Amino acid sequence: MLTRIVAAILTTLCLAELGTAGPPNHNGWTRITITPKCRQILAPPPFVNDDGTKGKQPRFPKYEWWNPATAKPMTYKDSRTFISFYVESDGRHMAAMDPDGNLLWVRNPFEDQNLCPYRNARPVISSLATTEISSGMADVMQSQGMSPSHKFLEIKFDSSQFGVLDETTGDFFFAGQN
Repeated sequence: MLTRIVAAILTTLCLAELGTAGPPNHNGWTRITITPKCRQILAPPPFVNDDGTKGKQPRFPKYEWWNPATAKPMTYKDSRTFISFYVESDGRHMAAMDPDGNLLWVRNPFEDQNLCPYRNARPVISSLATTEISSGMADVMQSQGMSPSHKFLEIKFDSSQFGVLDETTGDFFFAGQN
């Protein structure tokens, strides 16, 4: 009997301690807030009950944990234009420099397009490559005020989101996600 009472008291104390504990130590991971707009887009649809009525809408978390070690600085030089591109250590900001070393622009393609995270809390640029624009894509880009006669870089994020970046202006055209 005494053993059961001690076990019950220890269980209650452990549960009380868990209820007041702060967020877990994520070994250097950063807490990323998910905007209300993105939570609304990313939330799964409400469940439909057997009787055809809608159940409660599942909630999407207000934040996610992200490992900043996934962001790596990188450089890329376009052999067509001799413009050098630098992805900063945050994995999001990009800078372009002409062959003389003059800064052309600094942009954040992900935030410029108001993209929402996909597959991870904070997508970062994972690759850059030169690309040619198809005639179909050129028409769409032109309707959005971009000049398809410029040179473009293909940008891929570690979240499988991708698009093309205008080397002259730094404007980013979001092409999709897999």
